[in-house]
Amino acid sequence: MKLLVFLSLFAVCVFARKTFHGDQVLRLHPITEGQLNTLQNLEKQYELDFWTPVRGIGIPVDIRVPSGRLASFKAYLSTTGIHYAVFIDDVQNYINAERTEHPTPKALADFNYHVYHHFDEIQQWISDMAAAHPKLLTNSTVGTSYEGLKFSALTVTTKKGNPQFVINCGIHAREWISPATCMFSVKQLVTEYGTDPTITGLLDKVDFVFIPSSNPDGYQYTWSDDRMWRKTRTPSSARCTGVDPNRNWDANFGGPGASDMPCSDTYYGPYAFSEPCTLAQKKFVEGLPNPKMYIDVHSYSQLWMFPYGYKLDRPSNFDTLDKIANDSVAAIKVTHGKTYQSGQISTTIYVASGSTADYFYDNVTPCSFAAELRDEGQYGFLLPESEIQPTAEESLAAFQVMAQAIIDHKCDSY
Repeated sequence: MKLLVFLSLFAVCVFARKTFHGDQVLRLHPITEGQLNTLQNLEKQYELDFWTPVRGIGIPVDIRVPSGRLASFKAYLSTTGIHYAVFIDDVQNYINAERTEHPTPKALADFNYHVYHHFDEIQQWISDMAAAHPKLLTNSTVGTSYEGLKFSALTVTTKKGNPQFVINCGIHAREWISPATCMFSVKQLVTEYGTDPTITGLLDKVDFVFIPSSNPDGYQYTWSDDRMWRKTRTPSSARCTGVDPNRNWDANFGGPGASDMPCSDTYYGPYAFSEPCTLAQKKFVEGLPNPKMYIDVHSYSQLWMFPYGYKLDRPSNFDTLDKIANDSVAAIKVTHGKTYQSGQISTTIYVASGSTADYFYDNVTPCSFAAELRDEGQYGFLLPESEIQPTAEESLAAFQVMAQAIIDHKCDSY
C-alpha cells in the first residue's frame, strides 16, 4: 500500500528544454533482502531514473529524484528503513557547471579536446581529421539514424591487412565522457605515432577503429532538450519515445536485465536490431576484414568488464578475458591512480540482455569488452570537462594493453 501511494504521487510527474532545478541524486544503501526487493520492484516496473542499477545487498544505488517528489520519496524511504545520502544536491547546478560555452571550431586547429562537443562538431572533426592525416586515418560511414543523421567511424591504420580493434563510444546518449574519450584517444594516437615507440609499435600491427558517437539522435537530444536522455529517439508508444540501444542486440534479446515497457530506460524495443543505429553498427563491424576485439565504452562506475552479461555462465575463454581486463585496470591505475574494477559483466555490474559486448562475443570476436569510465558517483553522468583529459589518458593506456593482446594472438580463438 505504501508503495502504491508513493507511485501514485510519482506518476503525475512527467519528466517536460528540460531543467532539473532542485532535483537530487540520492545514494541508497539496501541492507536487507526486503529492501533489495523493494528497489528491484521500483526499478523494473516504474519510471524512475536509476543512475546505477540494483546490484545486491550492501551495494549502493543512485537514483535521481525530481524536486517536486523529493519529500514524498524520502518519506517513503523512511517507511522502508532504506538509508540514503544526498549525493548531488541540485542536478541543474551540476549541469550548469559541467561544461563551458565555446565557439564552433572553424578549422581543425581550433578544435578543443578539453570540452564537450555537439554531434555536428564531432562529425566535422572526423572529416577534418581524415583529410589532415590521410596516411593514418580513414573516415567511413557507419550508417544513418532514425532521424536521418549520418554517423561515422575513424580508423587509425598504417597498412593493409592489420587486425581491427573496434572502440565504440556514446551508445547511451547522456554519457558524454565516452565520445570525448574516443576523440582524445584518436588525437593522441595520431600525434604520437612515429614518436612514441609503444604507440608506433601497436599501430604498425593493429588498426584502431573508433565510432565516436553511435547514438546520434539521442546524443543530439541531450544537447537540445533533455540532458538526462539515455535512449534512441524512435517512437515506441503513444506516450513514450526511444529504445535502449544497448538492449537491442540479438544476444538473448528480451531476457533478464531488459524491459518490455516502452517508457523504461532499458526498453529493449519491438525486435532485435529495430534501431537503425544498432543495425548499422552491426553491419559495419561485421563487414570489417578482420575484427579481433571490440569494446563498448560507457560511464560511470569505473569498471572494465567482459561477457557474459546476459547469463552468469563463464565464457569459454574466461581466463584470457580476465587477464586482459586485469592488465587494463592495472594500466589505468598507473596512469592517474584511479582504481577500476574488472570482471564479468553479469557478476560485476548486473545481468543485462541484448548488449553489444555479448553480441560481438557470440558472433564476431572472442575478445569483447564493456567499460564504465569515471567517476564513482560524485558527478555521475555530469562529469566536468576538467576530467576529460585524465579519463581519456587512462582509457588509452588500457586500450594499448588490449591492442597488445591482439598482437600476442590472445584473440585468435575462443
